[in-house]
Formats: sequence, structure tokens, C-alpha cells
Amino acid sequence: MRIMKNIMLFAMPFLLSGCFSFSSVPDVRAWFISESEGVATNAKKDALFKVTRLGTIAVASPYEKSSIVVLRENGTLAYDAYNVYPSAPSSMVRQPLKRLLSDDGRFGVVVGQTSIASADAVVEATITKLALDCTEKGMRMAKVAVELNVIQVKGAKREVTATAVGEESASALSGNYSEAFSTAFSNASKEALNKLVIPRIEK
Repeated sequence: MRIMKNIMLFAMPFLLSGCFSFSSVPDVRAWFISESEGVATNAKKDALFKVTRLGTIAVASPYEKSSIVVLRENGTLAYDAYNVYPSAPSSMVRQPLKRLLSDDGRFGVVVGQTSIASADAVVEATITKLALDCTEKGMRMAKVAVELNVIQVKGAKREVTATAVGEESASALSGNYSEAFSTAFSNASKEALNKLVIPRIEK
């Protein structure tokens, strides 16, 4: 309740853009989360599954909105009406995460949620943090936290056999929030993948 109260208090559009206040109304800018280039990849692992389905991707409140969430110097949260996502964050991260699962090696062929293919496993994800951190004076950091759940399929039974969380940040001082959030998401996802210990389940 306290978080939501803080958001409602500071979400008025004339108060905030990015980490700073403005005397005039700035232009609205749209930022994407996409596949990040130039980020080191994890070493490819041996395959555990032939086919993996990328299932539900959830974004925890208050980060699911179209406006970027800003963590301000005084510790309050605000929606930035002038820096926005052009589509739902959960939609934008689906392709980057699918690519990261494919590159990992353990998940075999990674198919989408609507694929009719049979799958040995399902990976579900929750983004538990997606914010522009301005708590340190003169700094802007894109912060992302991702939780991954691996669900193994045994006939009609579905069993969660591995869970891991990754959290990373990337500098946004350049003002390129697309690059910053894409890098932070990629690194947070890779950290979660590195932490996943997936047991082999007999069919």
C-alpha cells in the first residue's frame, strides 16, 4: 500500500521526466527492450530437453505499466509519463528471452507459447524489477530482476524442478534507455540461467 501511495502521489506528468524536473513539458519518447548486442554470452551447456516452450511472462506491479518506473532520490517511486514503452514490457522481452534460452543449450529447440509442438519442459518468467534508479545523485541506472521457473513435463503432470533469480543494472547516463534496459534485462536473465540447477527427471 505504501508503494502504491507513493506512486499515486508522484505520478503527475508535470513533475517528472527521467530523473529530473522540467519547467516546460518535454516530448514523449518511446523506448524498447530488445536483444542486446555486445553482451558476453554464457558458455553453451549440454541439452537436457529436446523441445522447451517459453510460457507465461509476467511483470510484477508496479512495473507492468507503459510508463517507465523511476526510483527517486527520496526513495519514492514515480511513473514517468514522458519516457514510455510502446508495448507491454512482457511482450517486448519475449523474443530476447527466447533467444537467451536457445543460446543456453539445455533447452533444445525453444518454441513460443502458442506453438502446437509437444514440449519436454516449459520456462515461465516473472520480471520482479524494472526501474530507472536515480537514488544516487548524478546517476541513472536501469535495474532489472528476472525470476525463471523450469517446469518439466511428465505425461499429464507438470512439475517445477528449478527456480532462479537474476538481478543486474546498466548505466543509463547516455540517455539511451533502450540500450540500458536491454542490457540489464539480458544480463539479469543470464545470471538467472547460470543459477539454474535442473535435475533430470525420468519420464
